[in-house]
Amino acid sequence: MSFTIYRIDIVEVEGNHFSLGRDESWTVREDRTFDNEQDAKNYILDRSKIFTDCVLLVQPLIARGASNEEKQKFYNGFCFDDDTYIKYRRFFIGKPPIEDIKAALKNDGVKIRRQ
Repeated sequence: MSFTIYRIDIVEVEGNHFSLGRDESWTVREDRTFDNEQDAKNYILDRSKIFTDCVLLVQPLIARGASNEEKQKFYNGFCFDDDTYIKYRRFFIGKPPIEDIKAALKNDGVKIRRQ
C-alpha cells in the first residue's frame, strides 16, 4: 500500500502584500508518495515544522519550556488529530478535506470567492 502526500500551496495575489484584506490563490498538488504510513507522517511532521503556521503556534510551548512529549502532542494535533488546526495544515495523507477547510475559514470570517 502506498501513501500519497498532498500539499496545499498558497500564492498571494500581486500588489497587495501589505493589506489586511489580501487575496490568496490555493492549489492542491501531489507532493510525495511513501510505502508506509509512518514515513508519510514523519514527512508531514518535518515539513509542517518548516512550511506552515505550526512554527508560530508552537512558540508559546517552547517559551514556557514544554517537554518534548508536550511539543510532540501539539505537533500530532496540528498535523493530524485536532481539527482546530485544519485551516493551518498544508500537508495531508490523501486528498485534503477542502470543504472542511473552507468551513473553518468561513467560521473565521474569511470570504471564499470561488468554490
